[in-house]
Amino acid sequence: MMRKLLPILLISFGAAVIVIAFGADLLKLGGDPGMGTKQILLAVVGLLSLIIGLIQRYNLDWHKLFAGPSVSSAQLLRMGICLGLLAGLLESVLLLSRIGLGIIINLNLHLLWMKPLANLILFIMIGLILLPLSRRWPEIFSLRFAGFVLIFLAGLAPLTQFPQLYTWAKVLLAAGLAVQASRFMTAKPDKLHTLIRGTTPWVAGLAVLVCVSFYAWKTLPERQALSELPPAKPDSPNVLLLVLDAVRAQSLSLYGYHRQTTPRLEEFAKTGVCFERALSTSPWTLPSHATMFTGRFTHQLFGDGQTPLDAKTPLGNKYKTLAEYLSENGYVTGGFIGNVGYCGSSYGLNRGFTRYEDHVSSFELFSRSSGLTAKMFKYFKNNQNTIARKSAADINQSFLNWRSGHKDRPFFAFLNYFDAHDPYIAPQPFELKFGTQKPKLPTIVHDRKYKAREIRQLLDAYDSCIAYLDNEIGLLLDELKEQDVLKNTVVIVTSDHGEQFGEHGLMYHVNSLYRQLLQVPLLISFPNSIPAGKRFNNAVSLRDLPATIIDLVNLENPNQFPGSSLARYWRPEKKTANGNVPVLFSEIFIGGEEPDWIPESWPVAKGEMKSVVAGGYHYIQHGDGNEELFDFDNDPEEERDLANSKEYAGMLKQMGLSVAAGIVQNYLKID
Repeated sequence: MMRKLLPILLISFGAAVIVIAFGADLLKLGGDPGMGTKQILLAVVGLLSLIIGLIQRYNLDWHKLFAGPSVSSAQLLRMGICLGLLAGLLESVLLLSRIGLGIIINLNLHLLWMKPLANLILFIMIGLILLPLSRRWPEIFSLRFAGFVLIFLAGLAPLTQFPQLYTWAKVLLAAGLAVQASRFMTAKPDKLHTLIRGTTPWVAGLAVLVCVSFYAWKTLPERQALSELPPAKPDSPNVLLLVLDAVRAQSLSLYGYHRQTTPRLEEFAKTGVCFERALSTSPWTLPSHATMFTGRFTHQLFGDGQTPLDAKTPLGNKYKTLAEYLSENGYVTGGFIGNVGYCGSSYGLNRGFTRYEDHVSSFELFSRSSGLTAKMFKYFKNNQNTIARKSAADINQSFLNWRSGHKDRPFFAFLNYFDAHDPYIAPQPFELKFGTQKPKLPTIVHDRKYKAREIRQLLDAYDSCIAYLDNEIGLLLDELKEQDVLKNTVVIVTSDHGEQFGEHGLMYHVNSLYRQLLQVPLLISFPNSIPAGKRFNNAVSLRDLPATIIDLVNLENPNQFPGSSLARYWRPEKKTANGNVPVLFSEIFIGGEEPDWIPESWPVAKGEMKSVVAGGYHYIQHGDGNEELFDFDNDPEEERDLANSKEYAGMLKQMGLSVAAGIVQNYLKID
């Protein structure tokens, strides 16, 4: 009785498990849409159970399922090598086609050589697993079985490049291909082996050509650019620009924060000048950096119809960058990037740099470069943001290694640190420098409502990241001082934008123009040229950085970079004496269609935003026409909106007109 009942139970169990596995997509029963790893495992278990039940119920000869010629060790490994390389090369071709079609523009191009090599190793490993099985049970693990497994995986690998397809659809397509191909292999094994023997060397040669071409593409342009550099002026000073991505001034002890987050920057501030109210021109990475490199506002750098926030719009070549201008004057230029997203070379910020290190290769990236292993890593390792994340220590070491090979020329080095950007994960011993408990999720979810305890934990982690970053910057400056480099180097420490932790009911950045996002640190040091230990309470804009750098290194600035040198604050002859006050402009520019990923709760969801700081007040214009006005001098948290007060009606109108005029003037006459 039990022997008759068991097959029925196995068939029922298998069918039920398959339905549960596919339920998320087909029956809307929840789970991971597109089939997650758990659902795939469930489907495999259900399928095996169903097959075993059917075999037992109908007395099927299961040996026939795998019947076919045996496969030798050499044939099995040769199949693994050939199919592994073919799968990897096809993945790389599909990846390149997506770049060419503009589907994606920011990609770690190391994947192009990693994919063939990673798939090669993976398929050899699978072949080595099948090898002893084919020797022990040749009637089961025959050529047909081995061919089915290898072709199924070789077909599935390139299908992973199509995220719009559900996982179960990819599996069915790959399985159908494997079934048909394995039939051909069984019917004509001699022709198959001849084909594989003749094809494998050509496929291997093509993979080697991909690797060599990638190496040449990465190295030859730098060598050519270095050979074309003109001589520099004698004793030209170096320029070191350190940008602390997403670090707000409000969280630095340098600016009075109650936690000791930046003791090394406080020490460094004694060697130069510190601006206490420096403002970014945009609350997110790409346009802010673009302004620091060109002196131009976002609406000047991106035209109508372009939306930088769509992740597909790079900086154009309309205006010369600081790196290009310094290269024309004999500087060797290098960029060392932590934020490989919007600061990557794909977004145009690399223009003018002879070396620009953004995306890097790593063993972890290599191990998941194959589409077959990527999904497994996604499930078994929760935090993926650390794959391509370079620490401040990594950035510093890359810069020092590069600089050691270019001691015969002045350098312009741009170091972008990503350590204080979410996810907030500080390395030991800084992980819990502030607070006692790590946040469950160190990444800010855009449309989530956070509790006060959760915000506090995220802020603790953020402050700990800043402390780590501060320590690493201190170590870099120590090393440069020991090498006697700092005495002839303009060092600038700043940030591209700030961060919000519940202020105005907002988290993260890019979503508003409140002070928490705009006010950033700004330190400038240059021994014997800049007074030591000076602090300025004046509101200044990062737009002036290019003009300041050109001024400090004594180069001509024939209208290349608009703005005014910040040296006007410590050099009397540089001061503006017309009695007007400076206008500091910031914006969130949306020239085309608004991206659909922006949550409705964000202020920027109502359209592009503009901001002016002038005469001690901060004016914000929203996309729907609403206006806000804050006392910049006496309300640093911007908690009291003055826009509805009759007392400030004239100020509100004047600033609104200034914004409407396109901020063509740098100074305003305040009544």
